[in-house]
Amino acid sequence: IVGYLYYMDLKKPVSPSIDAIPLNACLIIEANNIHKFWNNIYTTNSVWKEFTITSTFKKLNNQLLFLDSLVSKQGNLESVLNKSPLYISMHPVINDEFDFLFI
Repeated sequence: IVGYLYYMDLKKPVSPSIDAIPLNACLIIEANNIHKFWNNIYTTNSVWKEFTITSTFKKLNNQLLFLDSLVSKQGNLESVLNKSPLYISMHPVINDEFDFLFI
């Protein structure tokens, strides 16, 4: 019985990670290569620089800087992150504040 249940558990389809994002997301960003995505958006995108004037996107910018520094220092982390897309979603928390979810 245990073997059968274990086998049936293996046969269950794996849900895509985007399904884990709550429905109240105001913004969803998908990045297939986080290091390349960050380099493109941080160095060449003038719209991103305008967004980071706001406290919400400044917070996201700092979190992405931290993630990028981790990826740069830990080479094996980049290979793990590049196996599937990284989703960043923005969610309302209190009044005019937002927080971000990284999946």
